[in-house]
Amino acid sequence: MKIVPSLAKSYEVVNPTTVVLRLREDVKFHNGEPFNAQVVKFSLERVLDPKTKSPRITSLQWLKSVEIVDEYTVRLNFKYPYPIWQEELQNLAMVPPKYIKEKGDEYFAEHPVGTGPYKFVKWVRGQEIVMTANEEYFKGAPHIKKVIFKIIPDPSTRFAALLAGKIDLLRNISPEEIPILEANKNIKVYTVPILRFGWIYFYDALNPDSPFYDKRVRQALNYAVNIPEIIKEVIYGLGTPTVVLNPLHFGYDPEVKPYPYDPAKAKELLSEAGFPNGFSFTCHYTTANAIKVDEVMQAIQSQLAKVGVKMKLQKWSPVGYMELIDGGRARPAFYLNWGSFGVFDGDAILFPFFRSGQRYAFFHTPELDKLIDQERVEMNPEKRKQLMSKIQRILREEAPWIFNYAFHTTVAANAKLDYKPRSDEMYYAYEIGLKE
Repeated sequence: MKIVPSLAKSYEVVNPTTVVLRLREDVKFHNGEPFNAQVVKFSLERVLDPKTKSPRITSLQWLKSVEIVDEYTVRLNFKYPYPIWQEELQNLAMVPPKYIKEKGDEYFAEHPVGTGPYKFVKWVRGQEIVMTANEEYFKGAPHIKKVIFKIIPDPSTRFAALLAGKIDLLRNISPEEIPILEANKNIKVYTVPILRFGWIYFYDALNPDSPFYDKRVRQALNYAVNIPEIIKEVIYGLGTPTVVLNPLHFGYDPEVKPYPYDPAKAKELLSEAGFPNGFSFTCHYTTANAIKVDEVMQAIQSQLAKVGVKMKLQKWSPVGYMELIDGGRARPAFYLNWGSFGVFDGDAILFPFFRSGQRYAFFHTPELDKLIDQERVEMNPEKRKQLMSKIQRILREEAPWIFNYAFHTTVAANAKLDYKPRSDEMYYAYEIGLKE
């Protein structure tokens, strides 16, 4: 994917730690507020404010300050050279300062206002979100005039609605439904690899009182899990075994191989670590953003049991799951899948998950900190790849996760739609048209 101008019409790299953005002058928010340099400064500083509790705060850790040059020019000052600043900025939303100051963050969360091609109409909790075309959109009025996001929790109900023509686009199709849909001339099925991938994270890997403190235990559990078999038998081939990064990430090293399935090696390592008869632990999980998570977790549970490790599964609602992790209540291990916020660079994983002091860095070492700090400022792509490769080799050895697989998603669309799926999982209605 290529990053192209949008709200910023151009930029100038003044030096390795200074960039000047020149903004469009013909953009307004849906409530009439102007889009300008003040908006950019307010929006970026809002993300960086710890009081906002933005999940995107790690995306801007490189940003030192935002200066207003004039009404439509902004100067960004970096803490250090950062090679992927464009990727980090490309999907950060700009927000209307006056509206937020008057209404507050909670009201804004339920009544959002933006600059994009669709305006918020209503949100009926648990049912639908309705949006209508912004006829004054700066790139031109959308072809599709109304978009409704339907909330249908039950998979069979969603599937029936698609077959009945009550919905036009459905993601995360269950594998056994694909042949039925492919046989339907009114529906087009798309399957693409995406940035999202999953793992089981050893929350207590740095806790000396936990079995997971011993690297041999963490390695053993990786040898005990047969990921290729799970991909084949449980998710019907819709995945690729991986280790620390997704194959779509810049910096991914294909030479850093997944652990082979070797239950005998797993038992040997457990015995060496003082657990010849295994042990028990709880793994927390939720089913958001993925197919067949229940079945995958049960398959892992069954495979671990064969080497004497009893994994109790604790299922949670997607609502509040990240707060569970933030609050330290997902010990000693939890399942997570991550889409990198649409950033096709390995730093989107390495920094938030393995650099000490970051929100989800439940495993870190001084050596990893040093290498991650180096790759974040290295402007030579080949040297960056070498640093990231070394990080991946270290993490494979340390095994802070039970490494799983990178996802392939299947999307079903009304055959009348001119639609192409995206590997970043974004669904831009503005890009969707109607076939003639």
